[in-house]
Amino acid sequence: MKSNTPDYGKIITAARIKSDITQDELARRLGIGKTMISNYETNYTPPTLKILEKVASALGYTLLELLSLDPACKESGLELPRSVQPSNDKHIRFIETKNISCEKLLSDMYMDSYITIPGFMLSSDDNYICIRVTDNTMKEHGISKNDFVIIRQQKNFSDADTVFAVNKSSDTAVIRKYFRQNHQIILTSANIDQNLNRIIYDERDEEYEIIGNVEKILKNLH
Repeated sequence: MKSNTPDYGKIITAARIKSDITQDELARRLGIGKTMISNYETNYTPPTLKILEKVASALGYTLLELLSLDPACKESGLELPRSVQPSNDKHIRFIETKNISCEKLLSDMYMDSYITIPGFMLSSDDNYICIRVTDNTMKEHGISKNDFVIIRQQKNFSDADTVFAVNKSSDTAVIRKYFRQNHQIILTSANIDQNLNRIIYDERDEEYEIIGNVEKILKNLH
């Protein structure tokens, strides 16, 4: 079965050769040793997303153009929404919610694909992920099925924040309003006084991992 996982080593090698740049020159531009470039190209040291962004910049590519050199990237859904493109674009990992896991979500290496949106639409330069909403549970809060939701990864939350959480045992993902009472975490689609689509768990049991806060909603772009 053919894998849709991009071969980052081949991508870097192809971009470097296409740009007529030696490993020595690319290493100089990145401020690292030639051995590290060789390690990236052979996948001995898999490059992180941040490294891929730096390589793209050093070779005169956008991250989208760089990753598009590998057919696996195109097959995995790179034709996602692209908004108006000023110079401060943000490349955000897109993660499908099928068979999701905390390890997959929090990994710098893993992405099904990514989207690009203007940086000014986000509040900071922190880490973000993008997911596609699969139901209408949060429709009353303006989040509908097939919307793209930008999640800002963080650890601390306030009552009534809209958060994205993953059940560690079943790998099922939910978007809910967050409330904390003593050691209980309440995730609900309604306010604290209602009982709609409610999940209650003891935070000490670590049943769920809350990945981050919903920062932006891109309405039904497909």
